[in-house]
Amino acid sequence: MKTRASRFAILLGAAAMAAACAPGTLPDGSETATTGAEAAPRPASASDVAGDWDVVSFDGYTVPFRSRGTERAAFANFTDGGVGLHLECNWSGVPGRMRGDVFKPSGEGPWPQTLAGCEADKAERDDAYFAFFARSPKGEVLPGDRLRFTAGDTVLLLERPEQRRLGFVPELAGIEGQWRMVGLTMFAPQGGMSGMGLTEVPGRVVIDGGRIGYNRCPQYDAEVTYTQDGVFRRTGGAAVPDEPAGCEELAERSWNKVPPELWDILEMLHDNPRAERLAEGDLLLTTDSFGLHLTQQPCVQLNQSDDHSRTWEEDCASPE
Repeated sequence: MKTRASRFAILLGAAAMAAACAPGTLPDGSETATTGAEAAPRPASASDVAGDWDVVSFDGYTVPFRSRGTERAAFANFTDGGVGLHLECNWSGVPGRMRGDVFKPSGEGPWPQTLAGCEADKAERDDAYFAFFARSPKGEVLPGDRLRFTAGDTVLLLERPEQRRLGFVPELAGIEGQWRMVGLTMFAPQGGMSGMGLTEVPGRVVIDGGRIGYNRCPQYDAEVTYTQDGVFRRTGGAAVPDEPAGCEELAERSWNKVPPELWDILEMLHDNPRAERLAEGDLLLTTDSFGLHLTQQPCVQLNQSDDHSRTWEEDCASPE
């Protein structure tokens, strides 16, 4: 069988670069109202900032979605060695640590970063963001799992990923139907990930009230309850075997069985996946181990004749 799933492997190097060099959530970035002592910001400590944070807004710019495809759209990930950073097109990191409520960089930049091509306004935003932590910003803990860093007039607002996702939970009625698969990503420890493209894989993921599954293998549909926080909580359905069986379209194995594999799609649909809205009406399903990017947008491929005399559009969507 011809391999239909293109593969990629990425190591998010932001945290590695840094180390090597040394109450509700609103999508628009506004803060929910609180009263009393809870509303008062307090100085942030090293233990407060440790771990992963999503960027809500930076210097007046609000990040419109939490995720781009299966990746977090913008983040600041704090480790003992510094902070890994991503906002628009590139990744970087600043070595340093919290000293009281102030992030103190180690040494002077510039520090390593990726060099992906970027539109002018996005490149400018990246540059400002990567330079921000070199300015020894002061951190404050806010209600609702939020953190605010300030350097001069520049403000960075962060939120814990699990809290920020709740601002992008879709209504069940808006996501029922058939979804074309775009890509599957496996999340690894220390910020690593590997993935495969699924645009040529036939079939559709079906969300239909109390069930979720793959339309070409309905015997493995999971019976689910959709919770208020956007989780397809499994309540029944036939178990998915560890090895491919009875579902030819997802049975193809990768070379040397390197994960992720097509069979992981069925397994993750049974593993209480979390739903999240993406740009252009796309949908992201995630578990702790996998992310599945789904779309209902048309797939259009631009072709060109050998002599370059004509071009035409072609439907590139996989068969249902």
